[in-house]
Amino acid sequence: MRNGFSLIETLVVVLIIGILTSFALPNYFRAAEKARQTEIMLLWGRYRGWFTDAPLSAEAVQNLNERLEKAPLKYYTARLICRPKSSEEEKCWEFVFDLKNADQSVRYRLTTTQNGRRLACSGLNAAGTSYCKAQREDGPFILDGYETYLIK
Repeated sequence: MRNGFSLIETLVVVLIIGILTSFALPNYFRAAEKARQTEIMLLWGRYRGWFTDAPLSAEAVQNLNERLEKAPLKYYTARLICRPKSSEEEKCWEFVFDLKNADQSVRYRLTTTQNGRRLACSGLNAAGTSYCKAQREDGPFILDGYETYLIK
């Protein structure tokens, strides 16, 4: 009668765990990033209705940017910027959300497009671009010098 496991049995178990982990970890990291994006969806949803329907004065934009600076966002910083548009009548204001943690391996920027109606993801490094591609609904196109995808 023998006690314990042989070296081969232990190696097989470790190999199986390694293979399972190699499949599970990428899905875990994608799910964690999606959970972080919930913070943006909640903030963007709060402002989207009046933001897309009414023209914004410079004073209103300044007040909104001050409120966004004070917002208790855990993962992102938010600001409102004016992007040049093709015609004078078209609104130029869009939200930009940057990750607070610059040390993350997946770097991307979320920004609104189409007058605040859609959310787009711009990869700031290779891992960020891969993440944005995985979330894409449409794209790519170039926005602020980065390859960008409209996300779901």
